[in-house]
Amino acid sequence: MRALVAIAALWLAAGLAAQPASARQVYQGGDLIRNCATQEVCDAFFSGLLDARGTLMTWTDGRHLVCPARPLSTAEIWPIVSTYLQQHPDQLPFYASSSALNALQASYRCPADSGGTVQILDRVRDATDLVALCQNLVLCQAFTIGVLDSHQALADWKIVSPLMCLPDTAELREAMLVILTFIGEHPQQLRYSAGSVALTALSTRYPCVPAR
Repeated sequence: MRALVAIAALWLAAGLAAQPASARQVYQGGDLIRNCATQEVCDAFFSGLLDARGTLMTWTDGRHLVCPARPLSTAEIWPIVSTYLQQHPDQLPFYASSSALNALQASYRCPADSGGTVQILDRVRDATDLVALCQNLVLCQAFTIGVLDSHQALADWKIVSPLMCLPDTAELREAMLVILTFIGEHPQQLRYSAGSVALTALSTRYPCVPAR
């Protein structure tokens, strides 16, 4: 597995060398519509988005807002979000994570007395799955943006305190390499969810330092 991680990291470094993109990049509603024309890309984004969201809510003991009667597949999530975006075109310029969570909340609103852990996805990728996913540049990008977008949206909504503070000069390539390098150096993390490992890697590499 360590060799596979190293190969994936080298491949990403080479493949992205000529394609810099800000690590603070997020999907907007319009981007989500275009990217979800390909189911695999859509799946990777929602997997990163909702895994990271669930992890952040668990870590911060936040109140859940989305409570489906049963866990959903990523294929079931996109029609819900797509319908919401069609009905609310004013949401297209905003974070895709905001639109996705608003759509899911409207469809699966939690009761006021809800508590405990709420599982939205029927399958949560672990870090081993993430290494395999990152053999594909586009899917790795989609998953990583999903994680970053989820963190940024929840921090902006003040639901969670920021756990990572990436510099403005950081690139998406760098964020992906940070995640893969962390997995390679911490093989004991392979059994944990991909979203939690990605958040741990990025918050370790880019901690938020309080202003003095």
